[in-house]
Amino acid sequence: MEDKKNQPESIIINNEKQNTAEINTGKKEKKFFENSVVLIIVIGLIALAIRLFVFQPYIVSGQSMEPNYHDNEYMLVEKISGYSKNYHRGDVVVFKNPNNTNEVFLKRVIGLPGEKIQIDKNDIKIYNNKYPGGIALQEDYLSKNLLPKEYAKANFSLENNQYFLMGDNRGNSIDSRIFGPVDENLIIGKTWLEMNGFLNFEKILTPEYSFL
Repeated sequence: MEDKKNQPESIIINNEKQNTAEINTGKKEKKFFENSVVLIIVIGLIALAIRLFVFQPYIVSGQSMEPNYHDNEYMLVEKISGYSKNYHRGDVVVFKNPNNTNEVFLKRVIGLPGEKIQIDKNDIKIYNNKYPGGIALQEDYLSKNLLPKEYAKANFSLENNQYFLMGDNRGNSIDSRIFGPVDENLIIGKTWLEMNGFLNFEKILTPEYSFL
C-alpha cells in the first residue's frame, strides 16, 4: 500500500522544480534580450564609426563630372586618405564648398600643394620642383565634346595645404577656377567605389599621367 503521507511532499517538490525551471527560463530570456540589445547597440556604434571615419555614401548631383560620373549615381567615399593627406593628381574627391561649407562638391584633383597652375583656355600647365619650367597636363579622361570653346587665362599659386580641383565637364563646372584653391581640411575623402544598380560595384581608379 502506498504511503499517503509522502504524496503531498512529492507534489510540493515537483512544484518547486517547476517553479525553479520557470525562473531559470525567465532569467535566460531576460539575459538573451539584454545581450541582443547590447549587440544591436554595438553594431550601431560600429556602423556609425565606419560612416564617420572610414566610408560614407554619396549621390552625384549635376553634370559637372560627365562623362565619367553622372547625375544620381551612387558612390562610396573613403576618408582614410584624408587623415594622412594622401591625395594624388587625378583623384576624384568630395569636399566642402569654400564659399558655403553646407554644400558638398565632387571634383578631380588637378594641382597639388605648393604647385603653380596655369590655365589657358583648355590647356593646363603644372609648375613644381620637378618641372620648374612647367609641363602640360594630358587628360585622356575628358570628353572633347564637353570642353568649353574659350576660358579666360589664369594663374594660381597653391599653398602647402591646398589643392586645385576641377570638374571633368569643364564647360559646366563650378570649381577652383571660380573659388580658387581648396584647403585640405575641407576635403572629406576620395571616391572609392562606384555603384551602378544592386550589387554592381566598380572600383574607382586614379588615372596615370605620362609625366609622373
